[in-house]
Amino acid sequence: MIDFVSETIKRDLNDRFGDKFKELSELEKIILVSAASEGWVTHERVAQLTTTHSRDITIALPRLERNGFLESKGMQREKFYHLPGVNVVTPDLIFPETSPVTSSEKDIKISKLGENQVVKFSSDTNNLSSDTNNLSSDTNDLSSDTNGLSSDTKEHLKEVRKCSNGMPDRDQHGRLISGSLRLPIIDNINNLTPEYQQVLFGIASDARQKQRMAKDTMQSLIVRLCAEHFITLNALAKVLKRKPDAVRQQYLSAMVKSGVLLLAFPQTPTHEKQAYTSRT
Repeated sequence: MIDFVSETIKRDLNDRFGDKFKELSELEKIILVSAASEGWVTHERVAQLTTTHSRDITIALPRLERNGFLESKGMQREKFYHLPGVNVVTPDLIFPETSPVTSSEKDIKISKLGENQVVKFSSDTNNLSSDTNNLSSDTNDLSSDTNGLSSDTKEHLKEVRKCSNGMPDRDQHGRLISGSLRLPIIDNINNLTPEYQQVLFGIASDARQKQRMAKDTMQSLIVRLCAEHFITLNALAKVLKRKPDAVRQQYLSAMVKSGVLLLAFPQTPTHEKQAYTSRT
């Protein structure tokens, strides 16, 4: 494989790691080349590129990480590797509500309120917990009645509310927009405008009305529904009126494998927030 790699990638790796790169085994070079060319690499991906025994790959990846050639993210089956300093697009980056910082209930410590007091944000972030006696009960406008807080704290609260509400960064149809993805993403059909929901429901009308469909007919519908954006498994399943596991097992896995569909997060193919788009 190394022989077919562009001279630019090989030169970049040589410049980056110097003689250390030259001293690596062929397998280790393949791993780094894959990480450099694709932005990430997994055990499964290396197995696809080589005929090396799985155990050798299992040993090589963490060894490259220990020696500073790679960094890793994720755990177990979701684990992937990338070159140091490379930012890889992950579901947690695109969907911040799944991260501890902006989970469904946020506890934000504010020193002004006392050591054991916090401001709690529920999933409806227009309503703050009544346990915050030092704040006004009317919190729809955080800029008023918060004179006891510093300006930095006020701005932080506003930013958390803005991120939690998810109002920014959606297009005219309600699809999520991220500078990290080349296409908008449908994360939840309830976030879409009624008009755009009806567009999708119209495309999927046969599937929504019938319990059984020919496999090729369903695949054609899925290709159309995944065109011009990414769409998460759960959102797609709701549009089709099917169970998510059935959609993934019966259609999506094979369509990704054949290249008909592309993944938004290929380094974590089984992530619950995985999204799909049609190959253009």
